[in-house]
Amino acid sequence: SFPKIKGKSGGGCMINRISNRRNRLKFTQNLWDLIELKKCGLKNALYIMSKNDSQKNKIISLSAANLYTALYNGSSFSNALKVCPFVEFGKDYISFISFAERSGKIEKTLGFLKEKLERNEQNLEKIKEASIYPSFVIILAVTAGISLYLYSSSLFSRERYNPKIIQQLYSSLILSFSFLLLFCLIAFAVLKKTLGTNKLYEAFLATGFLVKAGESLANAVSNAVNILGYDTKEGQLFADAGEKLSYGISVKNAFSLNAKIKYAILKAKQFVSDV
Repeated sequence: SFPKIKGKSGGGCMINRISNRRNRLKFTQNLWDLIELKKCGLKNALYIMSKNDSQKNKIISLSAANLYTALYNGSSFSNALKVCPFVEFGKDYISFISFAERSGKIEKTLGFLKEKLERNEQNLEKIKEASIYPSFVIILAVTAGISLYLYSSSLFSRERYNPKIIQQLYSSLILSFSFLLLFCLIAFAVLKKTLGTNKLYEAFLATGFLVKAGESLANAVSNAVNILGYDTKEGQLFADAGEKLSYGISVKNAFSLNAKIKYAILKAKQFVSDV
């Protein structure tokens, strides 16, 4: 057993949404490393992480201390994650940890979560790299548009021009800039959809992992809703399928293989083959 940690476990904290994603990944990587590679127990690993309180690992250390104290006081790991004030772990993350507590497969579950978060981080990095050129075009277009507007305004103020011609010129400039801006916004959207995390692909991966780890197919399919989101068509489809599977309906009938789901599965298979 380990001593109770004093002075580091509680207190409200405004979570930085920008850095939360990276903190969650780093926390998972560190915890997996201690449990899987160094064969520490969960409490032992959290205790060790809580002592690494350098400025670079401050949030990770505070999170580990908070979670360790919660476990020390008798809370389950999944419940402690729900109320951690330093890192927001999310419903899908917590549902996997809840499964790990039931099955006793914390190492494999943390490994899966680590790989999932790393894939997401890699995809986001690809989006950032690919968006450099559209961003440069937008900045260049805005700068050129402002410069041209100031120059033309100065020129028109010194010379006499037909007001209709001036109005037509300004309209052309605004229209050209609008088309350029629209093109860049579409390019951003395409980049995000092409390189971003394919949630349907992640849902199938999660379902496969849970089934192989011993979870029932109905629960595994229902768990995937946390990845897809309850407000999406795919999420509603998985939620309905999970409920049907719990009543013993076959997978084919549970998913109702109509044109839409066939298309979704085709897109998922295409994404897997591309990866």
